[in-house]
Amino acid sequence: AELKQKKGGTQVQASKKRKSDGHKKGNSNKFSPKKKKSEYGAGINLSKRTAALEEHERVAREAKKLSASILQKTAKSDERKDQVLELFNLLKGKVRSLAMKHDLCRTIQCCFRFGSDSEKNSILKELDEEIVNLCKGKYSCFMIVAFLRHGNTENRISVIRKLKGKMRRLGTHSCGAHVADLALQQTPQDSKTLKTLRTSLWNEFYGERFSIAVANAKGEVSASNALKSFNNFEPKVQLAVLDDLKRVVMKMADKGLLRYSYVQRLTYEFLVKVEKLRDSSDENAQKFYESTVSALVPLVTEASLAMISTSEGTKSICRVLAISQAKDKKKLLKKWKGHIKNMCVHEYGYLTIITALNVVDDTVTLKKSLLSELAKEITEEEIFASVTDPSGICRKLYLYLTIPYEHMRRYFSKDEIELMTPVKGTSKKDPEMRKNEINGVLKENLESCCIENVVQLAKDKKGSDVLLNVLNRWWNVDLCKAITNAVESEMQNILEHPTGQVTIKRALVLDKERKDSEKDNVLADTIWKLMKPDVKKWISIN
Repeated sequence: AELKQKKGGTQVQASKKRKSDGHKKGNSNKFSPKKKKSEYGAGINLSKRTAALEEHERVAREAKKLSASILQKTAKSDERKDQVLELFNLLKGKVRSLAMKHDLCRTIQCCFRFGSDSEKNSILKELDEEIVNLCKGKYSCFMIVAFLRHGNTENRISVIRKLKGKMRRLGTHSCGAHVADLALQQTPQDSKTLKTLRTSLWNEFYGERFSIAVANAKGEVSASNALKSFNNFEPKVQLAVLDDLKRVVMKMADKGLLRYSYVQRLTYEFLVKVEKLRDSSDENAQKFYESTVSALVPLVTEASLAMISTSEGTKSICRVLAISQAKDKKKLLKKWKGHIKNMCVHEYGYLTIITALNVVDDTVTLKKSLLSELAKEITEEEIFASVTDPSGICRKLYLYLTIPYEHMRRYFSKDEIELMTPVKGTSKKDPEMRKNEINGVLKENLESCCIENVVQLAKDKKGSDVLLNVLNRWWNVDLCKAITNAVESEMQNILEHPTGQVTIKRALVLDKERKDSEKDNVLADTIWKLMKPDVKKWISIN
């Protein structure tokens, strides 16, 4: 036993000795002390890294100062050129590393905007391989937008060529949508190369099956006649192409990209083609139509106020109103609450209001949510300004409320009437009956505006139409007196005016054609009494 204890003790001492020797020799075990950084040469790398950071900070600081002075409105052209050249020399060779920085990418934009053609080409050459990645950056995407906006034709062509084949991804990307929206905008100054490139970018959204069908048809397709060529496809191919386009449009709508003009154009083209599937004999086509309407209408409703700012967006909303059911129409009207007045005077928004008045059967809802709000907020001065607007656009709402339904073609184009026409099965009420139920809401506003501004409206080409239609719709006695008083007080001013004399003549014809034959011709009798003393004079005037 004593021998065993001695042996065990000697073994323990031997193991302790080995460990201590191992520590001394520097064997690699978990208890061995770490080497100092200087032994690995890390101190040299750290000093290099700090020097690089200091150089980067110096470049960033100087670049920000130069860009701030360049962007000043009071900067002189000669000084600005020198500063741009200095900024370009500072950034040269470092553009690629600085492009993804949120603050320094703005200095690159500034240098590109005010730089010469050679400097712009040099910047694009450094970023040639990173264009697509920069389009997806939160801040760098605006740098690509600046390249497209401030670059020459060659610069735009070089950028758009890099986007070819990537439009479906960029168009559905939250940051890439900024670049896609500008890249797809057509301008009259575009070269043939740019137009063909943009056409190919547009066709990417329709999917591979669309391009295969076009290739099989051996026909060239442009963005303008893509819908026309779609009609030549077989029904199965059409449904397949629409399925591809639906995926893209739904993805864009889910991400909140309906505010962009290219998305609104795709949505409108998609809706136009989907409408035709409603009456199809194919069950798959009908199911596709129903699923599309149920999925897309709520998304368009949420973004309706943003979409009204463009022509294509307004057309999309008009078609959504035409194909949607009564519940969806009411939700859309509620979304517009508080914005009716601004929509009526907007260059595109007025068409959505007229479409709602033409397709919604619930006239009580129209009066409460739409027309009553307009009647309370709009003033007579604003009505007069809309009616006499040289473009003649804003007056169309008031013309719609006062003219008979069969006279729509006098003031509305064929395309506008097609947009306002409801789809079969979504509206059952007679259009003239619907109009008779709602036109009285703005009666007082229109009549008071015409009475107070009768002379100006009579001599205005656009305003005279509203004046005569208001007169013909309600035959207000006070308005008739206002017209006769205007002729009496300013007879020479009105009757010798080229538009004024036509307005009075048309009013006399309307007075004669009134259905109520028991009433006297108030206007004709009164105006004849005023003109009778100097009738020879008026006859001699052209």
